[in-house]
Amino acid sequence: MRIGINSRIYQNKNSGVPYYVYLLFSKILELDKKNDYLFFQTQLNKTIGKTEQFKLPDTLWGAVLFDTFLIHSLIRRNKVDVVHGASVLLPVGKKRGVKYTMTVYDLAFLHFPKLYSALYKVYHTYSIGRSLKKADHIVCISESTKRDVVHFFGTSEKKISVIYPGINDIFWTEPENEQPIVQEPYFFSVTTHPSRKNIFSVLRAMAGSDQLRNYTYVIAGLMSEGHQKELRSLAEALHISERVKLLGFVSEEQLKNLYRHAAFFIYPSFYEGFGLPVIESMAQHCPVLSADNSSLPEVNPHREWMFDAKNVPEITQVMERLVALSSEKRQQLIETNLEFASQFTWESSAQKMIEVFESLKDEHYV
Repeated sequence: MRIGINSRIYQNKNSGVPYYVYLLFSKILELDKKNDYLFFQTQLNKTIGKTEQFKLPDTLWGAVLFDTFLIHSLIRRNKVDVVHGASVLLPVGKKRGVKYTMTVYDLAFLHFPKLYSALYKVYHTYSIGRSLKKADHIVCISESTKRDVVHFFGTSEKKISVIYPGINDIFWTEPENEQPIVQEPYFFSVTTHPSRKNIFSVLRAMAGSDQLRNYTYVIAGLMSEGHQKELRSLAEALHISERVKLLGFVSEEQLKNLYRHAAFFIYPSFYEGFGLPVIESMAQHCPVLSADNSSLPEVNPHREWMFDAKNVPEITQVMERLVALSSEKRQQLIETNLEFASQFTWESSAQKMIEVFESLKDEHYV
């Protein structure tokens, strides 16, 4: 069986969905020697396996044209049996004898419409809805995303499988440099969009707590200059500038070090398709606090270490409870989290995705 994957999104910076696509399909190529996999992109700056290119400018309109229409030429030329929309969307039209599947990561733009342009919302609502109807089968990365697909688009649950992401094997190893990157006591967050990830509420919680006065808040991730400026401005207004460190993008080895030596990791997001950093931090022996919304209860097994993302006093209270935890109870929490996190492997994710492809060939889902 020949499986063609729209991996255009992998060309983007290696965070979020591109990272997911790389790790999943790298593991699939390692495990599945029976089927042939071809990756379809508009650029060859990054590739996963054998990649066919329809050369287009790396622009929004280039992406739209490729995902919607031009990928058809690669599908026909390579005579694939299954098309997978790893870049979310499926093309317009349907080639006879070809099965179509797609992955849905999250529907944040429907939960937080004010954060997205009108054009973005209209295009993605229409295009995702069209793709969902066309798909012979749909993969969602969490039960939360599955509920959203059913709720917003009326998609039949029978067409949907939930396949959790795994965490990169690298997060099960100790950092190469055991010397902490940050020397003083600190807690840690990873973010790309501070508003949606709710980092501002943690700053407010920190500013109002005497128990957290001796801790630095370390924030890493691909943040725009505008977002970093917003964070600095609020820290200044709250008089905690000297206790906030913005690190920007960090390597995986640096990320491991930051998880490993933090007093705790906090993920206060208003919405997540999955919440991979929660599991990564658990694998690195770091206690975790998270919001209690969307998919986050699926990746945090402890209700007592969750909070209402909109409730700053509650966030403060949970943070203070964790730093006051005895060494024995802290170690118990770490060990419980390690056991829980061990189920999220890319080998498991890849095997389940291979089963979806195989079942499509046998028309099990159609």
